Amino acid sequence: MLSVVIPTRKRPKILQNLIDSLFDNKHGEIEVLVVKDLDDNSPSDTRIRLYSVPRMDNISYYTNYLAKRSRGSHILSLNDDTIVKTKDYDKIIKETLCDIIDYGYPSLGTPNRYSWPIITQQAYRNLGFIFHPKWKSHGADVHLNKIFSGAGIGKSVPIEVVHLSHHYKLAPKDETAAHAQEMSNWAELDTMELGFDDVEFFSQKVMVNKC
Repeated sequence: MLSVVIPTRKRPKILQNLIDSLFDNKHGEIEVLVVKDLDDNSPSDTRIRLYSVPRMDNISYYTNYLAKRSRGSHILSLNDDTIVKTKDYDKIIKETLCDIIDYGYPSLGTPNRYSWPIITQQAYRNLGFIFHPKWKSHGADVHLNKIFSGAGIGKSVPIEVVHLSHHYKLAPKDETAAHAQEMSNWAELDTMELGFDDVEFFSQKVMVNKC
């Protein structure tokens, strides 16, 4: 089974488009886990597992909260303003990431592939996170990719994920997007290498119990 983890905030229609794309294009069993803030409205789709938590200005926290509750052999992390367009994407993921400790990213769609990591459950358990909580927003995906690159792991998964983001002029900048941008310390991101001093440690940690 594939687990899909999705943090969301005040984007019910956009979120529903993503949920529909996940269920319309799946091949086998999936679980879709969504986390929202306590003050946000609840989506009405009964196919998802919904969690409500106090507001945290940390996208990594939300993602890891859901990953901890996932039950699938593989975990796909998505933003709520994405759409999965490939038929049988879950089957493709499992066939491509076939090792017990494995990591990959969509090779098709809008060009920010590392933002949508796919890791096996065992890889997640070894690390203890998908995105390290020190990264509140931008940089978390790059950090994760460097960890797996250091371990010699990283596969392009031939599925298409479209990011309906204002960055690609596919959507206006809404409240959630504006807040995410404000939350990012762009000056710090210019020297992001300073945040990668733990990559070697986690690259070794993720390889524990690899056959």
